[in-house]
Amino acid sequence: MKYFKSPGCFCLMYLFVYFFISPLLQFALQDRYLFMIVFYLLVLLLAAGYLKLCREDIKTRLRLKPLKPSAALLTVLLGFTILPAISLINNLSQLFFRDFVSSGITTSAQHPWLSILALSILPGVVEEVLFRGVIYSGLRKARPIKGIFLTALFFGIAHMNFNQFSYAFALGLVLGLLLEASGSIYSCMLLHATFNGFSVIMSIIYGLTGHSALLDQTLTTAQRIQSIVILIPVSIGFLVLSALILIAIGRISKRSGYLRTWLDKDTRRSWPNEKAASISYYAALIISFGYAVLLEIASHASSYL
Repeated sequence: MKYFKSPGCFCLMYLFVYFFISPLLQFALQDRYLFMIVFYLLVLLLAAGYLKLCREDIKTRLRLKPLKPSAALLTVLLGFTILPAISLINNLSQLFFRDFVSSGITTSAQHPWLSILALSILPGVVEEVLFRGVIYSGLRKARPIKGIFLTALFFGIAHMNFNQFSYAFALGLVLGLLLEASGSIYSCMLLHATFNGFSVIMSIIYGLTGHSALLDQTLTTAQRIQSIVILIPVSIGFLVLSALILIAIGRISKRSGYLRTWLDKDTRRSWPNEKAASISYYAALIISFGYAVLLEIASHASSYL
């Protein structure tokens, strides 16, 4: 039972659903949005069943604590202030890795409400239950900073391609810090849904105004480098603002004193010196990275055929 309760075991369960159950669902449900809705509901059911079998108090483990309205407003603002940095990372990664996401977003305008549900709301709720809820709560038992890093690492690579990994990893770090600043997983759900929702709504607007072709446009290397140069100073400025917002959320949630203890060496030494992750966690990480490598190789090989 101890092994079953480990976050690594749950990571492997998630991969089993992703690699074996998901293709069957995709075959049975030809509609893309219906498939995504059913898939997210399935993994949510997996998380609920896992916590039930572990005899965990769901409210405590998932940190289902109320979020103050002022903290919620700041969380939405945070979703916009991190956009330049995420865009910078995305552009940098596309200098080296394939973009597997943009082509899927172009159809959002055809089903706007389904797009918002399947690409924004459900990922925001379900992925946070999985990653900042079930997985992080297990990894955090050792050290919160290490737990945030390891959770963000798996959250990034669980997207199964290196382009998404690069910015999802960065987003995962922000979400982990936000969880600790607010003490509520609802803030993470709100930030995640806001972040995803912005891209979805923009794609819908482009599609409705007849500019969907812009989403398919591939930047040349020179154009992408120009974008990167512009985004660097903008990202730095907005990251400073993001840090101030996180501090403000911590104060509103009365957790700023706790967060300041992270800067104290003596306090960090007092944290339990136990393993943050088991072999099963690293096995799940290796499997996901291996799949991403194969996907990248297959994508490059197909372009030469």
